[in-house]
Amino acid sequence: MQNIKFKTCIIDGQERYAFATIDENGQMTEMPAQMFPESLLSFMDIDMSRVSELFSAMNDCIISLPDIADTKYLDKLLYILEALAQQHIYFELFRLDWTGRIRQAQSANVVKSQWRKCKVRNMPKVLKGIQHQAKELFVNALDYDRGNGTVLEKAVSYYKMMDGAAFSFRPQFMHFELWDDSAFAEVLYPESICGLISYHLQECVKRELRFRICKNCGRYFYMSGRNTAMYCYRPYDENGHTCRRIAPVRAWSERNQKDKIFHEYRREYKRRFAWINAGKIERDAFYAWSKQAKEKKAECAAGIISYEDFIEWLRAL
Repeated sequence: MQNIKFKTCIIDGQERYAFATIDENGQMTEMPAQMFPESLLSFMDIDMSRVSELFSAMNDCIISLPDIADTKYLDKLLYILEALAQQHIYFELFRLDWTGRIRQAQSANVVKSQWRKCKVRNMPKVLKGIQHQAKELFVNALDYDRGNGTVLEKAVSYYKMMDGAAFSFRPQFMHFELWDDSAFAEVLYPESICGLISYHLQECVKRELRFRICKNCGRYFYMSGRNTAMYCYRPYDENGHTCRRIAPVRAWSERNQKDKIFHEYRREYKRRFAWINAGKIERDAFYAWSKQAKEKKAECAAGIISYEDFIEWLRAL
């Protein structure tokens, strides 16, 4: 990696990131801390088609670069890298690496021919493969609700079964140093995005963290407390309400709505059944209505028709 520092660690359950461009003033810029392993979980949910266009644009720009450092092309590269870094913290490492190369090219007024061999267009495909392997590791080892045994025991069984096809952990060269003048920590200076992902996956397995799929949004979340938690703390709507806040209310509302639907259906069913003995309706006609009413009840419960339309249909003669 050229002319940059990027380091990360986990302190008190929080991911910490800091970076600096060495050819500036050497001061490290620290990113806002977030709970571990949120960056790994959010990476697994990235739609790689979102970043494919940025990588393709970067690749096209590199191929078009003249040997002399052209400001127009280099500025375009820097713009693409900034946009890429906004997608995820992992891409910040990639941005810093390439920013260092570009600054060198600008200083020397020459572009290295090796750039054209990098084939950054293939990065989304590589990362998508890593995404898949990471998700499989979660399903087979880290998912609290699947399989028997500890995380490590399930991981052993999974890797034996996969016979070399599972995620391959990268070697990690850790430093033990003072972070932010407040705590000593094991600090990683990753050389690539793959190494950074490997570090976080390794820590999940090593720490035997428990994960569950949120019943509201369908994404994995870290179970930091009780085993009964069914919903995550991620923002779910535009108002910032979390799954854990809105899901129970929604579930209650849906149950209440279904109860209302069933109550109205049952009341009308009994009323019309009594018509048989009163001679107001033939038995076959009643059962035909009953079959249709069950179908309408199911449509209303599924939201296909409104509650008001269901009531109107029920009471129509």
